[in-house]
Amino acid sequence: MMPSLVLTRRHILTTALAAGLAAPALVRAARPSLRVGAILPLAGGGLPLVGSNLSIPAEAARKGLLIATEDLERATPAGTEPHRLLLANAPNAEPAQRAAERLVERDGATVLIGGFSAEDAEAIGTVAQDAGALFINIAAPADALRSRFCGGNALHFEAAGSTYLSALHELHAGQGRHRWHLIQQDDSTHADLLVRAQNELDRAGARIAGISTVGGESVMFRRALSEACDSGADVALLLTDWLVQLNLLATAESMKAELPITGFPWAATQTRDFYNRCRQLAPTTGSAARVALWEARVDRAEAAALSADFLARWRVPMDASAWAAQAALRLTAQAADAVGATGGRDLAAWMSDPTRAPAIGKDGASFDAATGQLCQTLYAVRVDPAATSDLTPAAMTGRAELLGLIEPRTTAAADCATAPRAG
Repeated sequence: MMPSLVLTRRHILTTALAAGLAAPALVRAARPSLRVGAILPLAGGGLPLVGSNLSIPAEAARKGLLIATEDLERATPAGTEPHRLLLANAPNAEPAQRAAERLVERDGATVLIGGFSAEDAEAIGTVAQDAGALFINIAAPADALRSRFCGGNALHFEAAGSTYLSALHELHAGQGRHRWHLIQQDDSTHADLLVRAQNELDRAGARIAGISTVGGESVMFRRALSEACDSGADVALLLTDWLVQLNLLATAESMKAELPITGFPWAATQTRDFYNRCRQLAPTTGSAARVALWEARVDRAEAAALSADFLARWRVPMDASAWAAQAALRLTAQAADAVGATGGRDLAAWMSDPTRAPAIGKDGASFDAATGQLCQTLYAVRVDPAATSDLTPAAMTGRAELLGLIEPRTTAAADCATAPRAG
């Protein structure tokens, strides 16, 4: 079944290519060559296992970019220069800024793809804004970024934090859960997220039964989890990084906690690696419903074809950051071909045209022209405790179950000119 899906998508690409080859040579020669810079926190094998290590979702994004590049090269008309992808590795904001400046000034990139934290997204977006390039955010959910970089000079394939929180509420309210206990990691990023969660849950009419704070170490985990279990909450929400989420779930498993525990869906929590660790450390407490930007088991035709193609190429399922990266590159190249230009604002205007439905594997998705935010379907998923650690494509795909689709509320960003910088 898998090969037929791949061949179907390749047939579509071949048909599109044939149409391009039938055009006059003069038109083909005028096709612009796009230079896209992608800045990813790939780090390397030496980076310790800490919450700031985002190399797993970054590697997924790299794979997404490469498979899109391969398809674009195959579809390049004869006699024209192909679109170029320029990859840079930057583990945090300072090197991300330097990489962005180099890509724009030396390599002529007019599109910059990246953003795995608010800080590196801020750095990349600022360089793009100053250079008139287009910034495409693929994995940074901070709402402040939607105010700092709005439509016209930025597009956000990653969902906003408020949208994720709205989706989490909708998901668990549908399961009869309305009382929440929030467990927040004690740092500025998660303090901002706590305020956002309180606002979103209050807006939705949910009740906050209690709030606990933890550090990055485990000394406060048991106390916070005991407070959650004793608060009368129906569900606990972990507003922490991916590693603290795993450690809290493992602690809850050892306590035999019966309270459903979900987590904020950072890109690093939406990987098959995370799901496998969760299954191993917390097979019971780690199986509560979660929210994801993408799920490899979606069976709608276009989505299934994209996932099958990725699985056939890399032998691993397509995680959320891989989907966002490949979708961003494909759509940007399509925009450059359509408008005959590579300027950031020209590309953003074409991509965010509300009359045009982007072909990205999500039915009904469209960009808000004012904010640059992709309004899109999200997915309800859960870790399958019966899955295995086998490394076959089927086994890795089976680490998560698709529970359903969510159409969450999308919060409009504040005015770009007056909004504070992301933090």
